Amino acid sequence: MKVYIIEYAFTIKQNIIYDIYTNKTSEIRFPGIHLVLSLYVKALIRKSFSPLNFPITFNNDLPLKNVEPSIPVPLFLLPITHYIPPKEIIFLGSIIRETKDKKFLTIYKNMLISQKKIFQSKTKDFIDSKDTAFYIPTKSEIDLIAIALYYFLTHGFLSAPLPQIYLSFKEPPLLKEALSKEEIPIEKVLGEYIAEPYPVIILYQKGIRECSLRFHFDEELLRAIVLIHEVGHWITHLLPEKNSPSWPITNYKNTSSEVHEGWAQLITYFVVLDVLETRGEIKNVFLKLLNFQPPQYHVFKKFTKFIKIDIEKVIQSLIKLRELNRPATLEDWENFLK
Repeated sequence: MKVYIIEYAFTIKQNIIYDIYTNKTSEIRFPGIHLVLSLYVKALIRKSFSPLNFPITFNNDLPLKNVEPSIPVPLFLLPITHYIPPKEIIFLGSIIRETKDKKFLTIYKNMLISQKKIFQSKTKDFIDSKDTAFYIPTKSEIDLIAIALYYFLTHGFLSAPLPQIYLSFKEPPLLKEALSKEEIPIEKVLGEYIAEPYPVIILYQKGIRECSLRFHFDEELLRAIVLIHEVGHWITHLLPEKNSPSWPITNYKNTSSEVHEGWAQLITYFVVLDVLETRGEIKNVFLKLLNFQPPQYHVFKKFTKFIKIDIEKVIQSLIKLRELNRPATLEDWENFLK
């Protein structure tokens, strides 16, 4: 049963709810196991594991240039260059060490080694590539990411590290087609969110540069919009909510592009609205880019009216989409907001 507890923790990783453990382990009869179990799950629901308390409200009346990012940089904003276990896994290891259970500490360590090997093998192509570099967001981009996360962390979602972010100097897969059609989807032209086996965000420097030159965009602002868009994909997929840890990968991958791009664009729109007064130029780039984008990138417009009326309902619609036992459609999303 101890092995089960460890495996379950490595599988679920975050947002372990006490009731789940008590229901699944109600027949345990060994006090030592209960000690590990109760200490671990109770720690997970302490205040220290609750969503960050933002001391600053971002709004149009607040000069963004005077706002220090309220998200700790090491927690959110630096790409992870090697496997870092979720904090719940680390805490579980500390509990096992406290019990001085050598046998199951060995099992725990072996699982860590296994996860590290999987991670390194799956990210090797990116890390070893001479055409790819780790990307650290600029101060301005950090501010924008903070705004995007703020909307979710103040509506029941929990903190989590950003995925690895890379700047690729390779030719984007769909760049030539996009330039020939003068139609610019973000995915595989300007950037890309890779959902599995580990989440990765790629910014395509060549795509951003060539589109900036061809269509007269501010390159820095275009890159910022692409980054927020891809962070939006990650938020919808993996930012944990207390009752919805993530969007199950099979359903997520097979969900319609209208839903995927609609959410990523809507989150970008959240950010654009928040910086409208102080950085109106980013709104202009966002709207200009829309003129060159295919229909799925315009879906978000259907939902902008709900932002000022009932932002809570909009956020809750994401949770409902995640909880469908099938891939989601645009019709599903529209029905949840009726």
